[in-house]
Amino acid sequence: MPRGQPRSNVRRANVTACTRCKSRKQRCDQRIPACSNCERAGVECVSTDTDGSTVPRSYVKSLEDHVAFLEAQISARGAQPSQSSSPDFILSTTDLNTASSSALLHEAREESQDLVDQIASSCMRQQPFSTVFRSPDGLSTLNSLLSGPVSELSVPEKSDGRSLLDEIPPETMSTLPRRETVTKLLDVYFEHCEFFSPILSSRQEFVQSVELLYENSTADQSLANIRYRAMIVFATSVLLLNRVDFTVPSSKAERFFNTAIRIFSQNTDLTCTGDLNHLENLLFIIQYCCFAANITAAWHFLGLATRLAVELNLQKETACLLTPHPSQSNHRRWLFWTMYTFERNLCVIIGRPFSIPDGAIETPLPVQDPQRALAIHLLKYRLLESEIYSILNERQYHRTSFTKDTWRENMHQRLQEWHSSTPSVHKSTHLTPMEIFNGSFLNGLVLLYYPSRPFPSPTAENMTVLTRSATDAIACYKDGFRSGELRFFWRTVHNLFRSGVAIVYCAHQNRINRVSGFDPESTRMSINSCSSLLWGMVERYPAGQAYRDIFDKLANSVLSQKDGAGGMGHEVSFETPGPLPILDDITLGADASLLSSSAFDLLFMGFTPS
Repeated sequence: MPRGQPRSNVRRANVTACTRCKSRKQRCDQRIPACSNCERAGVECVSTDTDGSTVPRSYVKSLEDHVAFLEAQISARGAQPSQSSSPDFILSTTDLNTASSSALLHEAREESQDLVDQIASSCMRQQPFSTVFRSPDGLSTLNSLLSGPVSELSVPEKSDGRSLLDEIPPETMSTLPRRETVTKLLDVYFEHCEFFSPILSSRQEFVQSVELLYENSTADQSLANIRYRAMIVFATSVLLLNRVDFTVPSSKAERFFNTAIRIFSQNTDLTCTGDLNHLENLLFIIQYCCFAANITAAWHFLGLATRLAVELNLQKETACLLTPHPSQSNHRRWLFWTMYTFERNLCVIIGRPFSIPDGAIETPLPVQDPQRALAIHLLKYRLLESEIYSILNERQYHRTSFTKDTWRENMHQRLQEWHSSTPSVHKSTHLTPMEIFNGSFLNGLVLLYYPSRPFPSPTAENMTVLTRSATDAIACYKDGFRSGELRFFWRTVHNLFRSGVAIVYCAHQNRINRVSGFDPESTRMSINSCSSLLWGMVERYPAGQAYRDIFDKLANSVLSQKDGAGGMGHEVSFETPGPLPILDDITLGADASLLSSSAFDLLFMGFTPS
């Protein structure tokens, strides 16, 4: 059956009457996705399967759409569809059980994965930029990268925090929420993302574009780009609600996201246009993936976004690139610096070099805007963090002629000046927590004073600063965890781990050479707090389990010594825990290379995209 062709009036002889019509003993016209009786009553139309389970009738239509999509893919590859997947194939309610639908989706996922090598090869050939996102077989790179549907999560019992989500339809492949619900979702999105990662130029323009979706048919292909943006913004909003209230089901965000990706991959002539509109669409995906802790997908699309930004020369603003309208020029800047924020945030965590070094950037920060004052202040921190990371890791700065100590003192002062100049424009909320600036400041100090190649042997004064900063950082995350203000659990796990290991390092150095003012009891409490927080974080970010287990081994070894965290004891070594063969380099003996930078760098392994 051709895609987009209406099928609501098709009568299926092997589709039984819906549950409501049966119970009321009414004649059911068996329309899909809802019979006329249920449609007039405004209730969901469901059928009872042979195994006794109830399934929405709209699910039949979604499966048929998926079959039609697979037929189109097979045809594009020059293969003929099998008899069972011909246009005349009709699904009965017995095909709606979980096993059959899972098998169908698994088959689709395996088929798409086979195309990755073909697409990777085709992208290396000489071809126009407008076609680089499609393989010769007509399948988009994006569709292959995210071919597998996001797994469904169980929906918990209702709570007050889910009242808004109840209005979102369970199947969002072609249905928009009510306008009132959209308004609330946009309130959530703009409150948070205008602070962390502004992408849209204005809320008013976006609302006007979404309104077009309610005024026009869903089959209008000219609105595909708007429909994609609406769906992915809704998905991000639901994830933000999930961060505030854990009972909000993230599965609804996944449905919105799946819908957005389908629209994106099927309308690349509108979504992948090689301009600023294209960059915005990629940033939306990165934004969602960061909230969803899908680091692999975020890394892949960040690569596409940075290459496109260089193609558009966004890193180098010149007079000829400025538009006559200041607002458009400023939006261009926002897109570049939002991409910059995503990349710095991710590269610092996974230990990768930056694709666009700071020395190659000649684009100024966006013009000051009262509505985005906090976002600009956060950008200024990313610049400081980027400089710290570059100098500590790039070989060119390890020369003896480089005045490292002077630079670190100056950077410490700049971090303090940045922190003291934090604007108080908006009241702190669950979605825009002002405590993010305290945490960023402390994480910057931990990164600055942790032993590294330029600074392999910290002085007693350096260790005092490192211990205090790491202790305060753990306390800051503890407060944020209790108040529910943490958003990026994968980054929180990394920062907690780094701060905890820093305290363990200082405790070990104090055991060798007593440091004035070192408080063993306070250190013990910080280590225990860090361990407890990592256990709580792993419940929200399971990939952090390896880091929790490694830190527990370090913490137990320190706390089990004769005099506790700051005492004296025998040398303790660790066994290698599973797939991370890194602890061979980590012992609590008198070796000065304990928890060295090179050993610590290997701990990035668990955060590296696979």
